[in-house]
Amino acid sequence: MSFSFLEKRSLFDSPTNIFPAKSSMAIIIPIAKIKFFRREFLCLIAIFIWCFVTFYTRTFTFTLLGIFTLVKVFYFHNYIVSQKNKIMIGAKRVVNKSSFVFLICILQLLINSNLTIAQGQPYKNVFKGLDGKWEGTFYVYSDTRGQQKGNVQPKKISYELLQELPLKTDLTIAVTQIYKSENPFFQRVEITDRYDGKVVKSSGVNKVVDGKLLCIVDKPDEQVVHNGSTDGNQTIIWERDIREPLKIEYFRETVTPESYTIIGWGYYGEDDPELSPKTWFFGDYKRLKGD
Repeated sequence: MSFSFLEKRSLFDSPTNIFPAKSSMAIIIPIAKIKFFRREFLCLIAIFIWCFVTFYTRTFTFTLLGIFTLVKVFYFHNYIVSQKNKIMIGAKRVVNKSSFVFLICILQLLINSNLTIAQGQPYKNVFKGLDGKWEGTFYVYSDTRGQQKGNVQPKKISYELLQELPLKTDLTIAVTQIYKSENPFFQRVEITDRYDGKVVKSSGVNKVVDGKLLCIVDKPDEQVVHNGSTDGNQTIIWERDIREPLKIEYFRETVTPESYTIIGWGYYGEDDPELSPKTWFFGDYKRLKGD
């Protein structure tokens, strides 16, 4: 049993109006005089931008907004065609229809991407401190008293608390982890655990989804998903609560420039979630120089 504690992407609000404000028309009109765009080429450009932003943000919501945007663009395009080849502003034909549709599409995509970035700002680079290669040891303990009344699913935990408890070591794992951020909201990790003569490799991601922190680790025998929150600038709290089969976990991951620690507990199998935890764990990792 090993843990790697990770995971960002962002969200969007509902689509906003695609039409530019009247005050911005003076800027748009000179640019919109370009006449060489054909409808098919415009579609390819729009789809390319749509796919690029979707890949960068890894947000399914953007796909829905992209479809909505293209529907609006095609509707508006057909309206223009049904009227005249060019839009009338005052007494002059100054805006080529294809250029105008292209600009509206770009404006919509920019609005959507800006909303995404704005909503992700609170968690921007929250995983950045983990980037690099780490090695250390992960310990799994059990309370020799078994489960006790009181201290149920405690949230105030520390290394000092672990030292006070009558714990015995059940498993010691030598761990190597390599973290790499792909953007300010998404990070990948490769994990190698060594214990009892075994070598177990896993991979995972830290990410922001719909304004929430997620940690997803794909182990050889299961996928482990934790929901996260922050406690200050250096600590992420990861939790999961599965009742069937019972898997309740809570741990604090604290990162400094040269080290990071993991302290937590878990309820598994026949454990009673209304009593104190029987299983505790602690991880201590150091950054490898030059990585």
